[in-house]
Amino acid sequence: MAANPPHYPGFDDPFPWHPYAELFPMMTEEELESLANDIEQESQKSPASVYNGMILDGRNRYAAIEIINVRRLAQGKSEKDLMSFTYGTFANEVNPVNDARALAFVKSHNLNRRSLTPSQRAAIATELEEHYADIAKREESWRKSKAAKEEMTFANSQKSPVHAAKEAAKEMSVGQNTVS
Repeated sequence: MAANPPHYPGFDDPFPWHPYAELFPMMTEEELESLANDIEQESQKSPASVYNGMILDGRNRYAAIEIINVRRLAQGKSEKDLMSFTYGTFANEVNPVNDARALAFVKSHNLNRRSLTPSQRAAIATELEEHYADIAKREESWRKSKAAKEEMTFANSQKSPVHAAKEAAKEMSVGQNTVS
């Protein structure tokens, strides 16, 4: 992941959230405030990931740094006192294979570090099913092009639109009927 130009949340135009990142809930206001205090004291420990110009992983870090910068500006501090948001690019090319990798990345970074309720898991599974089906359809078309055949990997070939609901239900530990 390559470093990118400095970005100052709360001062610069905001980064949009990637739809895959939005599968998982944000921290509560209290948790964000606590994270902001930690980042202000200890700095941002790991860079966020940006894919297709949107935050794929790191929305809470972004929001926490925005809290810090808004606080600093309200205290009359100057632009040079603002904290920058550290991020890197997940993948340079947007295509169905990288989309599948990005979705797997988001799941990997969020499923085990979140305490999700059964209803949250069911909601996420429903959205996962839609993303799986969409990626599989686009990948099928993408594969047919000569250039894509040369670059194709096995990344998402097991997820077809037909099996998307089953796969999403299994990953989120909910019933397939719930997803359907």
